[in-house]
Amino acid sequence: AANKVTDLKEVKHADIIVAGNQAYVAVVLTNGNKGAVENNLKKKIAKKVRSTDKNIDNVYVSANPDFVERMQGYG
Repeated sequence: AANKVTDLKEVKHADIIVAGNQAYVAVVLTNGNKGAVENNLKKKIAKKVRSTDKNIDNVYVSANPDFVERMQGYG
């Protein structure tokens, strides 16, 4: 799933953890934005994640640097 998300031109790096039917996605954006992820991009990312696992209901996306660092540590 992370590879599919990084295929998006807006995403430089992604870490994903799936827990049950939830997916938590930490992204580093190519434009360097370290805050909010636009809704349009969130939808694109969610679509890519769900394409790898049809059982995922909710996809949570963040570019917050603390969240990204924490997710990289979990990975």
